[in-house]
Amino acid sequence: MKTNVKLSAILVVLCLGFSFNANAQFLKKLKNKINEATATSKTNNKKETAAAVVDNHTHSAWHGENVGQVKFYGKRMEKSSSGDSASGLVTEHVVGGPNPLSMRAYLDKDFKALCTSCDNMDIRYTIDGVSFTTRQLREENPAIYTRMASALSYYDSKNYVLGSPLISATGYYQQDYTLQEDTFRILLNKVSAKLIPGATIPMTVEVLGESSKVTQQEVMAKGTINLKVTSQSNTLQGPDCRCGKQGMTDPKLVKDVKEAFMFQFDDVKKVHDVVLLERSFRQNYDNSYPTKNVIAKGMDANIIYEGNNGIIMNIKRYIFFNKEGNGFSDKVSIGKHTFFVPISPTCVK
Repeated sequence: MKTNVKLSAILVVLCLGFSFNANAQFLKKLKNKINEATATSKTNNKKETAAAVVDNHTHSAWHGENVGQVKFYGKRMEKSSSGDSASGLVTEHVVGGPNPLSMRAYLDKDFKALCTSCDNMDIRYTIDGVSFTTRQLREENPAIYTRMASALSYYDSKNYVLGSPLISATGYYQQDYTLQEDTFRILLNKVSAKLIPGATIPMTVEVLGESSKVTQQEVMAKGTINLKVTSQSNTLQGPDCRCGKQGMTDPKLVKDVKEAFMFQFDDVKKVHDVVLLERSFRQNYDNSYPTKNVIAKGMDANIIYEGNNGIIMNIKRYIFFNKEGNGFSDKVSIGKHTFFVPISPTCVK
């Protein structure tokens, strides 16, 4: 009996030993299977990720020829570069003249791929060693530009092509405008002493990748255009100077508007010109019921002035005379503005 008990105990121990060993082998195999599946999954994920970042973007022949360059066009550009060609290409531009001017930067990759550490873009304009960037424009004029969303007017979904009007075509952005237009014109003001009749001055435009963690900027595209100063450079109705068509001619009214503008605003160094935009005054009424009463007469005018910072500005404002008794005040007042923009200093020369 005792022998049978011992034998049973031995058999149980042996069975348990075999069971433990089998379980260990099974768990080992299972672990290997899991590791193999995980490795395969990681490999597949890497392949899928690699496939996802493969750049299948195709450029037009013109785009491909000009990768890394900034080109200039004497016309308004479309958003995509697919229709770009040598048509409209310019190598010089008359400052303040009647013609529009656009820039286009051509890249062969998304800017994140060109500059892996970059998280932003900027554009730098340089004339005779003096540079000005869109970022500087924001920093110098925070009240005006901090809420303007984009430094670039148009670009494709992958940032393979970027561009902007520097001087908008007539009918486009005549009252609205882009950051790049303002950056370009403020730089012109910073080098105004160079803009003399007969002068030809190269301007370099660079598209930059920049990082909030690294101070160094990477140039991703670059180009140069010659800026010429001619007799056309002070064409007030041109898209750079942005004046409307002359209406009424009244030297006394122009003088009075200059004086009223200087009196009303503290940041005005000099009023250079006033362009009256209507041929006669129009009357304004209040909203009283049942009749409306005349409260003023006035018109719109462009006022070209130099601020205390030396920047030449064009502001479109309503000028008016208040109703007094049976007539109107003989003192002109300056009303609300429609728009104000920096313009080329050649507009006042």
